[in-house]
Amino acid sequence: MRRLPQPSSLRLRLLAVALGAVGLGLAIATAGFFLALRVSLLDDATSVAQERAEARASLLALEGGSLTARDEALLERLDSDLVWVVSPGGAVVRGPDRGAAVRTGVAAVGAGGAPRTVNRLRLAAAPLMVSGRQRGTVVAAVAMRPYDNTMHAAKVGAAMLVAFVLTALAAATWWVLRAALDPVARMTRDAEAWGDHDLDRRFGLGPPRDELTGLAATLDGLLERIAGSLRHERHLTAEISHELRTPLARIAARAELGARDADPETAGAFAGILRSAEQMRETLTALLAAGRAAGDGESSDIAAAVERVADAARPEADAAGVELRAEAESLRVAAGQALVERALAPLVDNAVRHARRRVDVAATVDGRAVAIDVTDDGPGVAPDDVDAVFAPGVGAAGGAPVGTGLGLPLARRLARAAGGDVTAESGDGGRFRLTLPAARAPAELA
Repeated sequence: MRRLPQPSSLRLRLLAVALGAVGLGLAIATAGFFLALRVSLLDDATSVAQERAEARASLLALEGGSLTARDEALLERLDSDLVWVVSPGGAVVRGPDRGAAVRTGVAAVGAGGAPRTVNRLRLAAAPLMVSGRQRGTVVAAVAMRPYDNTMHAAKVGAAMLVAFVLTALAAATWWVLRAALDPVARMTRDAEAWGDHDLDRRFGLGPPRDELTGLAATLDGLLERIAGSLRHERHLTAEISHELRTPLARIAARAELGARDADPETAGAFAGILRSAEQMRETLTALLAAGRAAGDGESSDIAAAVERVADAARPEADAAGVELRAEAESLRVAAGQALVERALAPLVDNAVRHARRRVDVAATVDGRAVAIDVTDDGPGVAPDDVDAVFAPGVGAAGGAPVGTGLGLPLARRLARAAGGDVTAESGDGGRFRLTLPAARAPAELA
């Protein structure tokens, strides 16, 4: 069975798109909020400074060229209140000494400049009017630290809010995507499994009402077409196999009769014909078993099948000077012995044909399956030919053709009919693996 793509990659992409879009929107909204907040805080500080300057200007008066006040305590409070008095000529007449930069800013604002911020002080001015004439300017300052603290608190709060929103959105989006895509993933896995081993299963969700039921109806239609095609193929295979058995039996009988009265050389040729006829008969038997759902309910000993296949291939191996070694424990697989032998024989024959000196056949347990590895020291299979060797009439091993028959394709077909598979690996030497499901113990069947 081929490996299906994982749906998590689609979920992650959709989640990234959702978070990216919302994050971008939050970033723009947050930037706009802080820009508006900054302008609002500056306006507020300017208003406070302006009101303070106007309040102080209303209490001051210029008499006889000297600065006095209606409230005598006011002049003593100018320094502590961050209030300056600027003459019409732009000179600072009175006020606290907060450094040259502040003094320059006060003079500029007092000379008619716009409100400004100097050393985290917001400066604003109000005219000093006496008897309807402007006799100077009062400049007041407001410390920006409270406003800065407000901005900082807003930033911290906004960061926490954005983090909470993105976290909640990620959790909610992941849940929604999981709820939406998990049924699709399950339907995909079920359709893949049913297409390989259980063609009579259907989703059966009724007429299409939404996207999921529409997908289920489409998959049911595909499964129905695949099942019909495979039923037709199995029926045709069974009919052909049945029709060939009779002429094959006649060939075997004629060869056996001819071998009785023939000379030793001719008798050997007839014996070869009998062996080939027997192999063809076993192949037809395996095809018939595959046409009957691969012998469901049957099981066999893998060691016996490996031994029979190795014994059948050993004369050819000896003639080619190839050492054939077969070792297999007594492991039971959920397939009939005829099918196992017909699936394994092409792998061994191919290995003997291309080996230089040695072929190894070994069976091991691979999880809930039994794996039979057939390796040789021949040229091996090129990376580009790992799948091509199983195409009927096409195949290559190490750049050399492996034959134009149906051996390897038939081996894979029989293995898959039994719920297993046949795979090839590239590299030095030929490496083929036949995998078959292990037979379940009686306790598992209960």
